[in-house]
Amino acid sequence: MEQQTPEVRLRKADFWTALVILAIGVFMMIEALGYPLEGSYAGVRNVWYVSPALFPLMVAGMLILLSGYLLLNAIRAGGARAAITELAEGAWGTAFRSAIDVWIVCLMLAAYIVILVPRIDFAIATIPTLFTFLAVYYVERPSVARRGLAIFLAIAVLLLVVTAAGFQPGSRSAGFYWRDAVVFGAALAQIAFVASTVWRDEEAWPRLRRSIVVAFVTPLLLSVIFKYGLIVPLPAEGLVVEIMERIRYFRF
Repeated sequence: MEQQTPEVRLRKADFWTALVILAIGVFMMIEALGYPLEGSYAGVRNVWYVSPALFPLMVAGMLILLSGYLLLNAIRAGGARAAITELAEGAWGTAFRSAIDVWIVCLMLAAYIVILVPRIDFAIATIPTLFTFLAVYYVERPSVARRGLAIFLAIAVLLLVVTAAGFQPGSRSAGFYWRDAVVFGAALAQIAFVASTVWRDEEAWPRLRRSIVVAFVTPLLLSVIFKYGLIVPLPAEGLVVEIMERIRYFRF
């Protein structure tokens, strides 16, 4: 088998990752298009920008757009050719190892979509997920990637175990808010633990700082835009939404 440069190996991993994310985006788009975009309910006409389909359609569109860019870049850099050549030559073990990022992305998205989002306030569920993605793929330090991913998966597994044990508090209840608070505390612990490994690294620390800012600001902005701008309910409205409601109506 032809010796590959580090750049080609990275783009080969990008190729597999892009295909999986593209498939997820297309699936989300098809599912979201099954929701009503407009309709009349109890004599009130609902317009498209309050449709429950809007949020998943926007997320699916961004996934398709970004995965398309990643796929195009992988093809241009020779990653697609290298991946296909491996399969043609029967090097399935090498192809599997090259696609390790695919399994990581699938695992994280499954944990986020299936476990976190249906049960935890949208912003609180998104903060550790986004931070982990950035820690794994942006900071570019193995210790950061391993610790960030391990803690994120531990949060998801513990939440799943607690739910399976029967702890399923009702929406806007005290138990619901406490569960949000515990997950948020775990996310802060994850960030602090990961930061402790690179805070003296002059190259990695600035990237980690930017990752922390993005991980917090992005879900908060999205929550405000969808909840109060587009008037679209979030998948789960818990502690963060309650705080925003109190700020909005000065009920502290």
